[in-house]
Amino acid sequence: MPATIQHESGNTFCVRVTGTLRVREMADVQAVAAGEIQARGKLKLLFVLDQFEGFEQAAGWDDLDFYATYGRSIEKIAIVGDDVWQDHALMFAGAGLRAAPVRYFAADTRGDALSWLSQ
Repeated sequence: MPATIQHESGNTFCVRVTGTLRVREMADVQAVAAGEIQARGKLKLLFVLDQFEGFEQAAGWDDLDFYATYGRSIEKIAIVGDDVWQDHALMFAGAGLRAAPVRYFAADTRGDALSWLSQ
């Protein structure tokens, strides 16, 4: 599966996306995140775009149920990937529109992203 979510440490979870991000895979990641929010409270998310090829061209990206229900339970979002995806990823994450700060990091700065999330 090109999109997976795993516990990193504390209340931080890593979402690794390889290839094309599909609507169904994002829904699966959101389901796991919802369960973790219910169990832990607020989460911090680290998205790692690994050999990322973009977003599936399909219906369903406009479903905002997860955001409406759990948006305030996301403390911070860090995205690590190639510079070419920065604008798309920040837009997709709702940077500037959501309560949580969202920041993009270059592909080789995962450690910086984790440091920022822990502040």
